[in-house]
Amino acid sequence: MREARKIKWHGTMGFKLAALVSVSILSFSAVTIVLQGRRAHSLYSSESIDCKIKLSTALYKTIRNSVIPGDKEKIAAQLSRFALQNQDVAYLCVGGPGGVIVTSATGGKCPEFPEKRELKTYSRSGMSVYRVEGRRSDVGYLEVKFYLSPDRRDLGFVMLGYYEMDAVAAERFRKVVGLERYVAVNVEGMIRDLSYSDIDKIAADMAGEDTNVRYVVVTDGDFLTLYHPDGSKKFRRLKDPVSVEAEATGPYSPIIIQYVKEGGDEIMEVAMGLFDRERRVGGIRIGYSLLEQRREAVVSALKLAVISFLLVAVVLASSVVIGRRIAAPVVSLADVALKVGGGDLET
Repeated sequence: MREARKIKWHGTMGFKLAALVSVSILSFSAVTIVLQGRRAHSLYSSESIDCKIKLSTALYKTIRNSVIPGDKEKIAAQLSRFALQNQDVAYLCVGGPGGVIVTSATGGKCPEFPEKRELKTYSRSGMSVYRVEGRRSDVGYLEVKFYLSPDRRDLGFVMLGYYEMDAVAAERFRKVVGLERYVAVNVEGMIRDLSYSDIDKIAADMAGEDTNVRYVVVTDGDFLTLYHPDGSKKFRRLKDPVSVEAEATGPYSPIIIQYVKEGGDEIMEVAMGLFDRERRVGGIRIGYSLLEQRREAVVSALKLAVISFLLVAVVLASSVVIGRRIAAPVVSLADVALKVGGGDLET
């Protein structure tokens, strides 16, 4: 007599379908995590580039007729206003037939970068767009350069450089700039009036309201500290490398980003200069911790992974239960059929 054929639950069609669904869930989750990571850490999005080209084009049309005559006063006024209204401006330079007219760099020269690559998809006649690599992978520059004449580039040009950051860095940057502008509105008049106690209160309150704010520094027009978390450094001009770099803010590049290591923490420092036309009135520096946002990114990825595995577990468990309930009657029926076929009519 032949033995009854065993039907294993893991060989049923239901389990195979459940396995396929589980693999699909895991694949979808993995792709989602990867895409979120790439999106969060990708620079130079098409929307960002298009926006900056439009801003640059509007400014270029405003000042191009002043380039060849070399009207520095008119050009400087427009550039200063543009830089203050657009926090992403990192550097700029305007040149005419006689050389550089206005620049944000020191020494009367245009900023230069060794790692610069043209984005030919966006460049056109009379305008070139470049990707400039920064010191870090999450921050770089987008440069837009216009020529008054595509055939006679020596007639003049307008060059604008913008900060380009990944989504996480951009969120931090805009938050810090918002905090600094809030402080600036309150302390600019106090700096002129020498109301140092009021400056202390505003800066201290700002540092206490957000646990990610590691420090706030306020300086006057001569770079002397009017507020510093370390009271011994008040009314002094700081000479550490970060402070010296922060002094490079100017009316055409009022914001400078730096990254500082403090113990196990990494801090984004944003320095903002305060100017009355080309005269420096003061400055604000805020150091913002990156630790919490990095932790949030990791937690978000872990939550998605846990949810995916729970879904897979539910699908597989359901398939086992359903598979066994379907398989048991079939196995019993097959067993009876085999016994009857073998002459066992007592079953």
